[in-house]
Amino acid sequence: MTDATRKKTILLVEDDADLVDLATHWLERDGYAVRSIADGRDALAQLAADPLPDLVLLDVMIPHVTGFEVLQKLRGEARTRALPIVMMTSFSRERDVARGRELGANDYIIKPLMEIDFLERVARALGEQRPA
Repeated sequence: MTDATRKKTILLVEDDADLVDLATHWLERDGYAVRSIADGRDALAQLAADPLPDLVLLDVMIPHVTGFEVLQKLRGEARTRALPIVMMTSFSRERDVARGRELGANDYIIKPLMEIDFLERVARALGEQRPA
């Protein structure tokens, strides 16, 4: 399989099993390969290994290491500095969104997820356009 035909891989860092199932279903149906991890410490360990995913969907409130801490660490390392990262959270306060953007998030999706908006924002973060 060439790079052009390879499925893009998304790492979903989320501790809500129902949300993982739903998002994985939507993403796989749209042609993505999905891996999921339920906590920040495991996410950092996974992202320290090769190969990197094409995109990280990162919940803010996850066990052991928060999503903001994961984001800050990833943006501080040359290997992951340019990795597309989209924060996902139920925090809709403006200061939380601003913090995510200040730390280098490419986008910030507020839960509950809405399928079409979610998939369009994933595609945009990957530099793609979602088919109509």
